[in-house]
Amino acid sequence: MDVYTIFKFLHVLAAMAWFGGGAVMLLQAILAMRQGDDESLMRVTGSLGSLAMLWFLPASGLTLLFGLVIVLLGNLWGEAWVILGLVGALASFVVGHFFLRPMGEEAARLIADGKIAEAAVFGSRMIRIAMVDYASIIAIVALMVLKPNWTDILALVVIYGALGVTAFLILGSKARLHPLRAE
Repeated sequence: MDVYTIFKFLHVLAAMAWFGGGAVMLLQAILAMRQGDDESLMRVTGSLGSLAMLWFLPASGLTLLFGLVIVLLGNLWGEAWVILGLVGALASFVVGHFFLRPMGEEAARLIADGKIAEAAVFGSRMIRIAMVDYASIIAIVALMVLKPNWTDILALVVIYGALGVTAFLILGSKARLHPLRAE
């Protein structure tokens, strides 16, 4: 076993922690939205803020760090999948820092003022944005696994076309998620 393989393992492990932790939180929020339970939704979105510094930021930072080590060791700087993956990671950081964090702070302020229903509006928007962010992370995973080069137009169109359609369906929908029905 070589150093490259060790860092590739650490990269994948950190990515699993980042994606898996967020996926569970996102599922909890979607279930709260479907149940129409504003208080549960706000508990979940509130915990997203505290977990951001404790879990998501370190896990995503380690994913990036170990990935950069792999790129250096493998001399992969010109590869399409590396460059596009880095752009995707930067986009995820921007979404989290400049959109989700301020929305979470505003929701927390509204909760402190006793305005749960208004805070839930922010919570619902946050979850929709987080859903698109997770779709973009899935696109990054597809890039890392498929490793398309600049001439693999079909693979790139499929990856980014699926991301675009997903974003349109999530953000373009004004309807609240429908409640789950026990049958």
